Amino acid sequence: MSRAKEQARRSGLSNCTFLKANALSLAESPGQIDAVIASRLFLILAEPALALDAIFTALRPGGICFIAEPASALRASLPLIMMRMTERFGRSTAKAEELPRSRVFTRRGFQDLVESQPWTSTRIWKDRQYHCAVCRKAV
Repeated sequence: MSRAKEQARRSGLSNCTFLKANALSLAESPGQIDAVIASRLFLILAEPALALDAIFTALRPGGICFIAEPASALRASLPLIMMRMTERFGRSTAKAEELPRSRVFTRRGFQDLVESQPWTSTRIWKDRQYHCAVCRKAV
């Protein structure tokens, strides 16, 4: 989040507020959020559709959601493997058994997740490393 704040500052964007939150708790603020960036989020959640539903609820009319999920098992699991190794060597407060497992979405699975919400427009694509989507809530 500090990188986003710094980039906004350097770009002269003074109307930005950044929030780090549990995705499921976003539904408690319906229609209050302009934009959500969900990167590498859904691969570790037990019920990704519930989280996307909460994000949709939290977005204001016309709000935008950007989603990026790794397209390869290695890219999805490597950060979690590193966290587990760090925990084993005593350099982390996380317990290895508490760290989430990752999943990789197929192209169809990613599309189904994105299309589980009634977006007014969506753009879904896959580059070499990620499944991506930009979605807009109806005004």
